[in-house]
Order: sequence, then C-alpha cells, then structure tokens
Amino acid sequence: MSKSFVMRMTVVLLILCLSPILVVSQNTISGEVIDELGLPIYAAAISIVGTETTVYTNFEGEFTLNSDKKFHWKINISSKGYEEEAFFVLDGGKTEPIVLQYDAAMRKMIEGKAYLRKPWTTPPLFPSLPLELTYHYNTQLPLLARGGFE
Repeated sequence: MSKSFVMRMTVVLLILCLSPILVVSQNTISGEVIDELGLPIYAAAISIVGTETTVYTNFEGEFTLNSDKKFHWKINISSKGYEEEAFFVLDGGKTEPIVLQYDAAMRKMIEGKAYLRKPWTTPPLFPSLPLELTYHYNTQLPLLARGGFE
C-alpha cells in the first residue's frame, strides 16, 4: 500500500466519524428575546416542548438552542413579568427578535397602579419603643416614647 492510499483512507474515515457530529450541530437556532420597549430580557427560559432541553438568555437577551431532535420543534419562551409565548420552529438558523409582552401585574406596576410592597399610608414617625428604651441610661433627659414626652 502506498502512503497516498493510506492518507486517503484516513481522511475518509475521519469524515465518516465526524459526520454524526455535523448532523447534530445542524439542529440549532439562535436569536434574541426583547421586551415591548426593545430592551433585552435576561434569563428568559427557552425550552423545546416534549424534551428536557432548556436554555436561558444572556445579558444581551441572546440564546442558542441545540437539540438532537429533528426540526419541527415547538418552543416555549417564558420570563417572570412577561406573558409566555410559544412558536413552531421548522428550520435552523437565526430568528428575528422575539418580543415578549408584559403580563397584567407588570403593566399595573409600570402604570403606577401597583407596588412591589404595600406603601405606607402614613409613615410611622416614631415607632413604639420597648419600655426599657424609653429613658437614656444614667441620664435624666426625657425621650419621646409612646406618643409624648415624659
């Protein structure tokens, strides 16, 4: 056998061994998830329905989803504060930006009709103090305690 023949056979075997890896890598989509204002959504979950494959967006809202499953995927995209979206993916490649809509609770907060915490109706100026804190230690100075001066 000549060196040329051995080299050709080595190249052919190498291509045959790597072809399953190339086939798997073809089942890939990538894209960007943004909100209604065009801002990227961090940590949005993108998952393929019927599999355990889930990826999360980075700080720029970008994701890359790889799967062994052949195309015709149904993917779900979700993030806290946004309505969940579902799409069918027929082919790989880069998607257009995916826009998630705010959910009802987020809309109320943006419009100023809801709060993360219950607002104070009247802020407590002087919270009630325990009895042992009503006087300074070793002084005769009066302190404000439970509604008045002593």
